Amino acid sequence: MIYYQAINTELNNWLRWGRGHSFLFVATDDEVKHWLLSSLTPQYAPCLMVTSSMVKEDKVFTEIPVYGQMNELDEFMHTVRNTGKFWIWSQQLSRDLRIEPHTQIAAQLSLNGLILIQHGRKLRDLTTPDQEIAIAPSSLGIVDRVQNVKSGEVRHYDAYLHIFTVLKRELKKRLIYTSILRWRTGEEKEVIGAGVPLWTEAVLRDAPGAAIDFI
Repeated sequence: MIYYQAINTELNNWLRWGRGHSFLFVATDDEVKHWLLSSLTPQYAPCLMVTSSMVKEDKVFTEIPVYGQMNELDEFMHTVRNTGKFWIWSQQLSRDLRIEPHTQIAAQLSLNGLILIQHGRKLRDLTTPDQEIAIAPSSLGIVDRVQNVKSGEVRHYDAYLHIFTVLKRELKKRLIYTSILRWRTGEEKEVIGAGVPLWTEAVLRDAPGAAIDFI
C-alpha cells in the first residue's frame, strides 16, 4: 500500500504544481450520496469526510476541523450546507495527517492530496442576501502534485488521483443532459463545452422547471 508522509507544518513552503484536476456536474443530494458510497475504492478504506467550521471562543472565531464517517453522509452534508465543501481522506494513504485548530485547514487538506467535493452551495442575490436564486454547480477536484519552494521536492499523489479518476468515471455515467441558458425574453440556448456542467436524470425529474434539455 502506498503511504504519503503528511505535510503538517510549514504549509507556506508548499505550492500546487500544475493545474490539478476538477470536474463540474449537477446532481441531487441523493445521487451524490449514492455515488460516493458506491464508488469509493475499497482498497483505500477506511475513508473519512472532513471539513472546517468557524466557532466562537472568548469572542474570537477559531477554525476547527469537523469529521464524518462515510455512512453518516446525510448528517454530514447537512453540517457543511453553508459552504458545500468537504474533503475525502483515506486514512491508509495519509495516516499521519494531523489536522489541528488554528491552522490553514483547507490548504492543509488540499496540499496533502485529499479529494475535494463541493455540493449544494447556494447562490444569493447581492441586493437581497436572504433570497436564494440558484444552486451552484457541484464539483469534484484534486491537487495531485505539490512542490516545496525551498527544497524543490515534488510530490505526486497518484493513489488519490486514482480515487478521483474512479469517482469521475462513475459520475459521468449519470450525466446525460446539457445546460440550457434561458433569458426572460423566452430565448433559449444550449451550452456545450469545456467548463459547462452536465445534469443528471434525477435533477430533471425533481425540478421539471429547470432550464435543461436532452443532449
